[in-house]
Amino acid sequence: MKTTQSISIAEFLAAAPDEQRELAARAAALYEQQRYLVIVDHGIPDELFTRVPEIAAPFFAAPLERKLEHLARTGLGYLPSPDSLDLPVANNPNSPHEQFILHLDPSKNPWPTEPADFRAVVSAYNRKAEQLCRLLARIMALGVGIPVERVTESDDAPNISFLKFINWATPAPDTRVGEYRLAPHFDNAAVSLLKNPASANGLQVRRGNEWVEAWAPPEALVALFGEQLANWTEGRVSPSWHQIVEHQADYDGPRSRLSSCYFYNPEPMLESVELYLAGRVKYCQACDAALRGESIDRQTWTRRFRWSSASAARNTAPTSSATQKPMSRQPAISLAPLFDGDDRQKKRLADELLRIYEAQRYVCVRDHGMSEGLAKETELVAHRYFLTPLEHKLEQLARTGLGYLPSPVLLGMPASKVSRNEVFLAHRDPARNPWPSQPAAFEATVAAYNLQAEALSHVLLRAFAIALGRPEHHFSEQVNASASFLKLFRFPRPAPDDSAGEYRLAGHHDYSAVSIIRCAEAPNGLQTLSASNEWLDVYPDPDSVVVFAGEQMTRWTDGRVPPSWHRVENPSPDHAGDGSRTSTCYFFNPECMAGDVEGYFDGRAEFAKACADHLSGRAVERNDWESPARRI
Repeated sequence: MKTTQSISIAEFLAAAPDEQRELAARAAALYEQQRYLVIVDHGIPDELFTRVPEIAAPFFAAPLERKLEHLARTGLGYLPSPDSLDLPVANNPNSPHEQFILHLDPSKNPWPTEPADFRAVVSAYNRKAEQLCRLLARIMALGVGIPVERVTESDDAPNISFLKFINWATPAPDTRVGEYRLAPHFDNAAVSLLKNPASANGLQVRRGNEWVEAWAPPEALVALFGEQLANWTEGRVSPSWHQIVEHQADYDGPRSRLSSCYFYNPEPMLESVELYLAGRVKYCQACDAALRGESIDRQTWTRRFRWSSASAARNTAPTSSATQKPMSRQPAISLAPLFDGDDRQKKRLADELLRIYEAQRYVCVRDHGMSEGLAKETELVAHRYFLTPLEHKLEQLARTGLGYLPSPVLLGMPASKVSRNEVFLAHRDPARNPWPSQPAAFEATVAAYNLQAEALSHVLLRAFAIALGRPEHHFSEQVNASASFLKLFRFPRPAPDDSAGEYRLAGHHDYSAVSIIRCAEAPNGLQTLSASNEWLDVYPDPDSVVVFAGEQMTRWTDGRVPPSWHRVENPSPDHAGDGSRTSTCYFFNPECMAGDVEGYFDGRAEFAKACADHLSGRAVERNDWESPARRI
């Protein structure tokens, strides 16, 4: 008989404050060990708990024509499997499944009429699940030493959570054991609450380098924590990588099943959820076209809409539970063996690179193939550009998402925090950028830097592949850098009322495969969150570059290479100089990220439009542009 450790909500609620802290610490430690939590005594009434997800069974059993009456044309409602409409698919065609998405706000959903109590049961379940998820977020924050207020939503916060029913059909006869029903991923929600049958499950979580079954008894719920909670806790509660696979050969139970998952999406994810639902709308438009007999290209509907929340992290003050490590120079690793070494030398280098990265979540590299003269010239032309009059820079305003982005404070616009940073975004395709006329060498220099940074990115992909025991060109041969870009930052001299330790950029991780950063030795302020829960000052050797791995690398490696959480603080008093600096950051975004990157550019374009409106005298509200997917 299977057994697993569980967390009792009733026990936690009945405990005294000191006991609650102890129970919360135990829950956080158990999650760190198991990568999921089994929740018992959860407070959801039996009459609701036993009806979900089975209440959706009559709907899924209805003819397709009946179900299509509830097609999710607003992003909410029914989503058929692509094969049922003969749509081309990118994922495993042997694992068809259909979905029904229901918002926490009942008025937004296209409710089926059968069974008669469908709306009442699901609405009541959603309210209870929302309360439980909010409590679980507070428990985890308490357990890792994060102020509970950081993860506490106000009563009038927007309702953007939703429940997803998934009807997993019987796989095709030729489906292989262990084949994905749902590929490895982590959720972007703060908390995901799963109710699965104890049998016919297939849910697995990644624990270290192994995939293990996530099992819970019938009366329990499975809790997974996602990217938004990681943002809130600055990485103390890391997202749970999970997948659903076809059962082992000796499994003799039913292979079809009905499951439900409630996604708790707090207010910082408002824009992210809107983007996610926009992706479902796009899919439903393809479904409507297929029903009209039109030919559908997969690319017309499978472009990804990530519900990204990392840029919305509520990291407005340093976290007391994370320690600060004094600044010390980090020796750079030579990449020379990747250019002219034998296989043994390459392997030794790659293993050392991965070892250092796993410990400190960044690595400095030298002998990387990039011209030091070009790098310094890029920093120089960027510095000179940012010193030009504002009127000149606004001629390159990023109306398409590329070009110049002033700080809101510089224009006197409303903003949630004081940020005086200026940015210039330059796509790897020079034709897409609005180039300035001054400095004269700006366009040629930045375009050349993009090309050299792209070449280095491919070298780094080779290093990661070798370190992970894969063929050297496993990653680099599969990618196209069509979505990569360079971001030039200007961090001005801090204002007199800016205190040391405040953020210039809040804690986050990048979505790229790798990010390549050049920053001055001092003053710097760049920090990463190490594997030992320390914020490390990144203090590179001269002529070296700093390398971060991003979410795309984490996805490629099924969590083996975690993304680097990093931030930029105002310089401390012992830093030399006046606190101003220019830095460059190159984001290597392979072709599979094109949809995500274009969505990012769309957000920059909305901010640029708000800037233009403000400059023309029209009133601009902060919420018109400063949403989670749009912040700089």
